Amino acid sequence: MTLPCLQLLSKADQLEVAGQIRCPHLVVEAEDGAKWDPELFPEIMEVYAVNPNFHHHILPGPHHLHITHAHSVASVIAQFLGHSSKALPTPMARL
Repeated sequence: MTLPCLQLLSKADQLEVAGQIRCPHLVVEAEDGAKWDPELFPEIMEVYAVNPNFHHHILPGPHHLHITHAHSVASVIAQFLGHSSKALPTPMARL
């Protein structure tokens, strides 16, 4: 399967654009998640890693980590944004 939106930029262009990012940015990766392009993903991550403002977190869980483990993802995002994870609401108990 080919996703047309991922084919708009060549590999070289994607790597160049990734290298131009200077602002703080965060990638939260699911340990068992799918990568948009398994060959390109590690290369993009290497380019990102050169930026001292880049943060990468790998959390246990599936591709839809933001849904299945929302509190864990929210904690990482809150920490990235400079907030205490203690300020986050606790997950609702299942009734």
